[in-house]
Formats: sequence, C-alpha cells, structure tokens
Amino acid sequence: MSTGEKIKEVLKKAEEIMPDFDTIIDIFDMSFIYVSEESARIAGYTPEEMINEPIHQFMNIPATDGESFQNVMMKTMVGGNIEIPIKKKDGREMRIIMNFKTIEIDNHPFIVTKAAGK
Repeated sequence: MSTGEKIKEVLKKAEEIMPDFDTIIDIFDMSFIYVSEESARIAGYTPEEMINEPIHQFMNIPATDGESFQNVMMKTMVGGNIEIPIKKKDGREMRIIMNFKTIEIDNHPFIVTKAAGK
C-alpha cells in the first residue's frame, strides 16, 4: 500500500470511528499526518505548519521531562478524555480536553483526536 493510499484509508477509518476529528498522529514517529483548519487556527498555526512535524513541538511539556510526555502518550493509547497542554505559536499555553482513539491500517498504528465537547 502506497503512502497516499494509506493516508486515504486512515482518513476514512478516522471519520468512521470519530466524526469531526481534529488530528491524526502517526504513532511510529509521533508526527501529525492530518490537522484540521480549526484545530491549527486555535493554536495559531496553519495545518501545513503542523503536518509532518513532531507533536511534542506543539505541547507545553519540557523536552527534558520525558516521563511526563510518555505519561501523556500512554494515556492516549488507552483512549478517552485527556487534558493536553498545548503550546500556541505565540508561546502561550492553553489546555484542551481531547478524546483519543487508536486505529491501525496495514499494521501501522495511528492516534485520532477530537476536542471534547465538539
């Protein structure tokens, strides 16, 4: 399966399990493969600025605090609502309650997110 075909399958399955999702994250390299216009705008970015970038760049968890980042990521694997500290483009922090689900396409895992209450 080509990368383009895989992304189409991921988008299709994400829409089935979580309509109106905000982002899709590749678990292997922890980068965004999809970011909605609204989600990017809230953080002060465009989707193009975020896609293919590692998610830790957009989270307000110090790079030296690996345990906290790991804890957040482990919670996402379980699913449900988790508060995420988002680092906006202007440097300010905002906290968003996100719902997470994990999907797998061709033995490749992805995390699908949506802001809670959306």
